[in-house]
Amino acid sequence: MLLENPIEEPDAKKGDMAVLIAKMWDGNQWIEVDNLNPGDTIDFFDSEKPFNEKVPNEIGDNNQPVCVLDRNSNPGEPYVTIALGIKEGQNCVVNYALKNNYDGSVPHNYDSGDKDWDFEVGKSAGICVKGSGYYEANTSQLNRRNNITGPFDDAFVSFKMPNNNAAGVIPYLPQNWFDTGTANDRARFSKIWFENFINASGGSPPLDKYLFDIKYIICYNFCLLIYCEVG
Repeated sequence: MLLENPIEEPDAKKGDMAVLIAKMWDGNQWIEVDNLNPGDTIDFFDSEKPFNEKVPNEIGDNNQPVCVLDRNSNPGEPYVTIALGIKEGQNCVVNYALKNNYDGSVPHNYDSGDKDWDFEVGKSAGICVKGSGYYEANTSQLNRRNNITGPFDDAFVSFKMPNNNAAGVIPYLPQNWFDTGTANDRARFSKIWFENFINASGGSPPLDKYLFDIKYIICYNFCLLIYCEVG
């Protein structure tokens, strides 16, 4: 998840050769929750520029894939610094400059002591490792008639999945966020990323209702989404 930098907007700008990936506060210290590694082939996406494996948002001038050139992390800082490069064969070489702007959202404002991933600011952005950085939802049991997975065939005559891994990718959320975050945090995240968000109260925030169970954004068998596992 791209860091919300309180002193810079947008948080990752066109021309930047390095980006900041947010850490999570566990109550005592900042912990790394991404698994981006030097040499990984990556692509950027946000709530306005969806991930598309075949038409990446970031690519070299000669169509080279973008990659992680270097990674640096200091224990007292709320972010990991990722230097960008381009792939030449199996190697990640040369600095790469972003071609687009990306706006992060977490943590809220680490300089003022608000360390929560509450999604009150920003538009939210992530990084995916190409080829292995996403999970495709299992739809094999969409029509099972039980309280866990269905029934979902009562009102639908067909189920359509995103094509070419081009839709439905959202940034990775660590388990700790689900364990410690609030319902309003989850609602704000949903409002950013899900097209069929429902705001029952009509206010802002708190946003108290959305399309599926408020405790589980990852809906397993019935959410027709692809989830980014890194960044």
